[in-house]
Amino acid sequence: MGDIPNNRGGEHGRTPRIDFQEVMEAGRLSNKQAVIVWKNYNIQHPILQNKMAELNISPAIVRRLENPTLVKSGRHLSHFIRLLERPGVEQDFAISFIRNATTIFEEEKNKISDGSISDDNNILSANYLLGDEGSNTTIFWTFAPYVYKALIERGIDAQTAIEKILTWAKHAYDILDADKDYTKGSFRVDLPGLSHITDEYILNSNPQHISHKFTEQEAGPIADLLIKEDSNAKET
Repeated sequence: MGDIPNNRGGEHGRTPRIDFQEVMEAGRLSNKQAVIVWKNYNIQHPILQNKMAELNISPAIVRRLENPTLVKSGRHLSHFIRLLERPGVEQDFAISFIRNATTIFEEEKNKISDGSISDDNNILSANYLLGDEGSNTTIFWTFAPYVYKALIERGIDAQTAIEKILTWAKHAYDILDADKDYTKGSFRVDLPGLSHITDEYILNSNPQHISHKFTEQEAGPIADLLIKEDSNAKET
């Protein structure tokens, strides 16, 4: 999978580009927001049942959160609930991901069963990265909502958009898994298009915060890359 030219700086008549260091500086100046990770909870836990009721999440979405194919750990659940708590781009992505990723994963399992695809080279491996604790995981959950938004704006349907995002995550997982010299805990980002990200950050709870503006700015080129890679694959 290719990468994106690192073109920084504004152009005449356009909004100046936000530099990554501006985002990091804004994060240092504000109070860091704690992210609760329910490592041992499942969706049936009373705290999470109450949370789903407060958010008025549909029973269909809650049922999908019970599916072990989609939710392999409490970490997955923590990310989903954090996104569901935030109306707009993050919640839209979470609902679409929960609806569509379950279907995509089940289809992959069926293909493995009938021998259509390899057991060790399929999109299911993306789910390991999604539930990990490393920098790739943090950056995935930061960028995925805006990559999804950009794909939809470019005319990609919801399920295909989620599939492209999972392929994006799988690519990073494959690189990470193959690196025998990787030291757990060290910072690295293997997600295509994000080689210029040099530290972890999460989206601020305020959608007008610079973290959202920067992430949306960078997500467009990633969406273009994912669409281009898919087109190239179909041509070969």
